[in-house]
Amino acid sequence: MNILFSCDEYPPARTGGIGTVTKIVAEGLAARGHNVYVVSCCMPGHGLPACTVNRGVTIYRLTCFRGLGPIVNNARISTALNRFGLLATRAGRELRRLHGFMEKLIATHSIDIVEMPDYIMFTPYYSSKKRVKFIPFSVPTVARVHGSKSFLSYYKTGHIPKLSRANDIDFFSAVSGISAVSRFSARFLSEHLGVEAPVEVIYNPLDMHQVDAAMRRAEPYRGGHPFILFFGKIVETKGAFSILKAFNEFSRSYPDYELLLAGGGEIDYARTLVEPHAAPRVHFLGYVQRDNLLGYIRDAQFCVIPSYYENFSMAALEVMSLGKTLVYTRETSGPEVIDDGVDGILVDPRAPGQIVEKMKQLAADPSLCSRMGAAAQEKVQNNFSLDHILRNLETFYSKYIHN
Repeated sequence: MNILFSCDEYPPARTGGIGTVTKIVAEGLAARGHNVYVVSCCMPGHGLPACTVNRGVTIYRLTCFRGLGPIVNNARISTALNRFGLLATRAGRELRRLHGFMEKLIATHSIDIVEMPDYIMFTPYYSSKKRVKFIPFSVPTVARVHGSKSFLSYYKTGHIPKLSRANDIDFFSAVSGISAVSRFSARFLSEHLGVEAPVEVIYNPLDMHQVDAAMRRAEPYRGGHPFILFFGKIVETKGAFSILKAFNEFSRSYPDYELLLAGGGEIDYARTLVEPHAAPRVHFLGYVQRDNLLGYIRDAQFCVIPSYYENFSMAALEVMSLGKTLVYTRETSGPEVIDDGVDGILVDPRAPGQIVEKMKQLAADPSLCSRMGAAAQEKVQNNFSLDHILRNLETFYSKYIHN
């Protein structure tokens, strides 16, 4: 197959779950003999070559918002302009430019199928201010549901803006097929957007060969105390504030434990949530390079990531793949990843008291951590391995190429 992906987060241009997963899938498909191409829209000043080949994948970088670098690369300015929809028309024009560029690649490389995520770089600029009709490509196009603007709006505010809903519906109505990263994501399309087309659930994969290689490069943690690890953006919706509140209580019973938080975000505010008695044991690490992050996971007693919502978390798979117990969210897709009490623990992310209870349970019984961690590792190997998911994707693509 000749496969073309659209992915603005494709590493190293930006960081994000969509980019990480697309890279794993693209390289995996290339290793299986497919011709794989990626188009990544980048902000001005990205400094990356227009075309490169990496691990068998040909990557095209398309610079967007030319002449607006000082605006779009400044989060404060772009957010302010975005609030009033002042970049919406330009974003719509850039989306059409992307379409034209991809059509040229489709012709040049005899592309069989295009895969696009439901959330792209231009989405925040036009989704609530401008109606943008998605233009179908000249070959079959499939959508990969990671978490659209409508999804983010619904779980942050409880409602979906009218234009966000209309733009998402236009997109899903125009594509040939739809796959979702979880059953929860698939249900969201039908229940909240009214999408009637069939949606195939194909989970995100984890490349254990890459994990093993990263582990060999990872530095060991040298803190000298047992620790609990949280990693992700330091914001309320990722559960960072819940774990801090829980640790305040936990540390009274287990004063030798430390809490490590890896990630950027609202760190200054997060520090104000730490009570004085716990402060010496709470460490904000900021951004941690992935190899070393995996080392922290390996060395932790257990991990706690009580997100308010997740379509499908690669972080959860990484913890489980290393045989570590994860205290995870029972909301949204959480129960699809973890069987509560078997290969991990599910909690109400808004209930610090419940999180404390489970943390104490694990700290008091290391053998329970070991049993759950072993079961979690086996689950990842059986259900989320790269080869298993790639076979599912090949079957999915073939349905539309040969239709």
